[in-house]
Amino acid sequence: IVPALKKIAELPEEWGAVDHLLGDTGFFSAANVAACEKAGITPLLASKRDSHNLSPAERFAPDTPTSL
Repeated sequence: IVPALKKIAELPEEWGAVDHLLGDTGFFSAANVAACEKAGITPLLASKRDSHNLSPAERFAPDTPTSL
């Protein structure tokens, strides 16, 4: 995160201020959160990884009936 924060600090003022930084779980650490906060940027870093794919049994299961 620190190299990215340095690049952000170098951006032209006319582009506006960066107030949030989005990152995946690979960037989540106490040091990275602290570095963002020190730079005045709110870190939005994923703290865990979720599964993206359903198992074949779940994927091909019949639809759940809906009630009216």
